[in-house]
Amino acid sequence: MSDLWRLDVSSSKESLIASQIDAELWADASPVNRSVVYQSIRNLRQGSNLFNGSLMIQTAEEDGRPAAVTEQGFLPQWSPDGKSIAFLRRTGARFEIWSIQSNGDQLRKIVEDGTLNSSYRITPYLLNESVVYSWSGDGTKIAYSGEQEGVSNIRIAAADGAGSEAVSGNTEKNRTHACPIWSPDGKKLAFVWRDRNPEPGSKPKIGLKIYTESSGEIREIALGDERVRFLGWSENGNDLIYLSAKREREFSLTPPQSILTSVSPDTREKRVLKTFEQIYFDNVHLSPDRRSLAFTARTGGKDDIWIWRTGDNDARRITDNRDSRLYFSSLKWSPDSGAIYFGKQSRFTLLSMFVTENDTEKKR
Repeated sequence: MSDLWRLDVSSSKESLIASQIDAELWADASPVNRSVVYQSIRNLRQGSNLFNGSLMIQTAEEDGRPAAVTEQGFLPQWSPDGKSIAFLRRTGARFEIWSIQSNGDQLRKIVEDGTLNSSYRITPYLLNESVVYSWSGDGTKIAYSGEQEGVSNIRIAAADGAGSEAVSGNTEKNRTHACPIWSPDGKKLAFVWRDRNPEPGSKPKIGLKIYTESSGEIREIALGDERVRFLGWSENGNDLIYLSAKREREFSLTPPQSILTSVSPDTREKRVLKTFEQIYFDNVHLSPDRRSLAFTARTGGKDDIWIWRTGDNDARRITDNRDSRLYFSSLKWSPDSGAIYFGKQSRFTLLSMFVTENDTEKKR
């Protein structure tokens, strides 16, 4: 089971949002009111039905009543004006991006050439990437990871479904691109690239790219061969923020150390901001105002949510979980950076992947 909760950052007050018989997870908060959209899945069965849920909307109140928006959708995301919702839909072996108005009108297919290069973990349900796709600030475009003829690129699609174009400049089948995040001024798009199949005995190389829309210029920043989670842009809008951890012989969701770093696209200079211990590498999220970091960590055999503000020495624990069997799914900030939405669930075993041909599950 997975129920949906809201956590007020300043008061640490938790409010139950959705607790129906179905599993609720991966919420997104409206930028214009206290409504949230989330996916509701019947018979989740360790993630095998993750793509077969419905999208629901309700007010972020304990007595809010859910209303169905559409069937067969997942990973919903509000448009910047709060009038529409983008979401993913699986059709056969393809992942498509659709949009619909919050009242259920104007269902529209935006792209159908596949949203790839992102994976999720089961119990807790965590997305490997900070984002799978993202709206532009003016709501006219959506950036996503697409693959054509075996070549992965970041693409920008018109929100009205008029078409898309590749902007990452990749021609190699052995390189993937993911996690597109727009700059605060909306003029640039940053994303991560990875080697798909490194040579035997070598580790996959990872880096960041920045695409400038006006000129078409692409800048590339190599980051080495460590695990990398791209989080977004710095508060001043100039640098990129990412989390890194050494690759371990035995995979761990909570590596011994995760290092938060900023890098300048102009000088390539890197600056360590903070080192965290035993945090969930795939559940670290930069706030919309880019001043705080929310993450989950397992201490004393229990999961909790923590907040770290830029410049502070220590992080602050803002939940008081007393159940060792309880885990928190992917955190989601409210647009005003004042609240966090998340799912509470139990059990802890599997890893699943978004793929184009076959779903895979590997026991860890």
